[in-house]
Amino acid sequence: MYKLSIIILFLLSQTYLYSQETSKSWSLDDCIKYAIEHRPEALQAKTNATKEKLDLDQAKANRLPEISSSAYQSYRWGRSIDQTTNLFTENQISNNGINVNASLELFGGFKRSRQIEASNLSWQLSRLDYDIVQVDLALKITLHYLNTLHKQELLKENKLQLQSLNEKLTHVEQMIEMGSRSKTDKLEIESQIASLNVQIVQNENGQRLAIQELKQMMTLPHNEIIELNPPEIENINIENFPVEHYYDLALKLRPEIKKADTQILLAKQQLRLARSGIYPTIFLNSSISTNYSSASDIDGRLVPNGKTVEVDPYPIGTLQNSPDQMVYSLPGELAPSYDEVNGYSIGAQWKDNLSRDINISMQIPIFSKLKNHIEIQKAKVNIQIQQYDQNKATSQLWNNVEKAYLEAINAKKIYMATQNEIEIKEKLLNAVNEKYMLGITPFIELRVSQDELIIAQSKLVNSKYDFYFKTLILELYTADKY
Repeated sequence: MYKLSIIILFLLSQTYLYSQETSKSWSLDDCIKYAIEHRPEALQAKTNATKEKLDLDQAKANRLPEISSSAYQSYRWGRSIDQTTNLFTENQISNNGINVNASLELFGGFKRSRQIEASNLSWQLSRLDYDIVQVDLALKITLHYLNTLHKQELLKENKLQLQSLNEKLTHVEQMIEMGSRSKTDKLEIESQIASLNVQIVQNENGQRLAIQELKQMMTLPHNEIIELNPPEIENINIENFPVEHYYDLALKLRPEIKKADTQILLAKQQLRLARSGIYPTIFLNSSISTNYSSASDIDGRLVPNGKTVEVDPYPIGTLQNSPDQMVYSLPGELAPSYDEVNGYSIGAQWKDNLSRDINISMQIPIFSKLKNHIEIQKAKVNIQIQQYDQNKATSQLWNNVEKAYLEAINAKKIYMATQNEIEIKEKLLNAVNEKYMLGITPFIELRVSQDELIIAQSKLVNSKYDFYFKTLILELYTADKY
């Protein structure tokens, strides 16, 4: 039993040490960066950008010549033509050969260069999509992060209030023993403590739920222990600039505006690319090939040796008006000399049958079922669509910036007003408490002052985090990426 207890204590201590080692203090910046590195939408946007970069590389590589090669091996039976002699044969023939082809586009209506520019713009769009995802994630993580801190702050305030009430309860019990206070005052404080304990339990559950939602948004494992590192909220402020100042910054920096501008550039480039289809295309083509035939690989084959021999006169025809009269060649005529050779190897045939070719070809689009015309018209329509989208994006940006600006200004006013309210409520509570201690004021009046201060403190926490969040939103609207 003793050994079992030791083992259990050891395992518990190791579990505690592991939890301490794995816990980490997370700042808002840490949470946002982790989410960007692990959220599926961010990873997908980043992968799409990589894919678009590969498409750009391919567009650039399309300017290079295209080279391909092929080889074949065939067997034939029956009557067929020998490819090396162009003569009929009825023997079984084995043929093989290889060829290499090359093609280079000399002119294609500027299609290649325009495609490269279009692919480059598409790559820029994919990177802007990634920036948009980062900004959206930063906003969502900030909301969850501040909500969690807000819950922690409320819980902290509740515990401080509980500590104050417990101290007051102790003081009232002492006064009851001296006969200067009634038991009703004690019951009132105990009622306050009970209500506050319920609120503490609710806020503890709210805090755990907020932390879990933050971890889900960050895609952290559910068993990961995190501790939040609160930012410096006490010194938050908003610059006293007009809303036009923030809107002008947003127009220059916001990725969705850059995306709308880039989409117009891409639409115009696609129009130029569509117009390339009406130009002729000129290719430079080249090939080299050779082959082998078993029909030539025989013994007793006659091969020219480069020499000539004198031949006897031989009949070459008859006279037109005297068909019986034969006509012969001239005496002393020279003819090529041949040597009798046995076999004709693959290497020798490939060397002798080597053929080379180079040519220039041109394709002229005459009628393509109106395809080029329609593609040009569609590209023009697409430019108008992207211009409408740009106007919509800038209009939506103005609405968002104006709303964020007004909400931030309003949140600042509420925060400052709440701070002033806290000061007044604290002074009032101190004054009522002094009267209560002297027995001048009943407990119910002290209870009202305490409740008003608790409500004001809760409003201060809410207004502080609301002001901080609204300020961050305004800052995010004037950022191009996180």
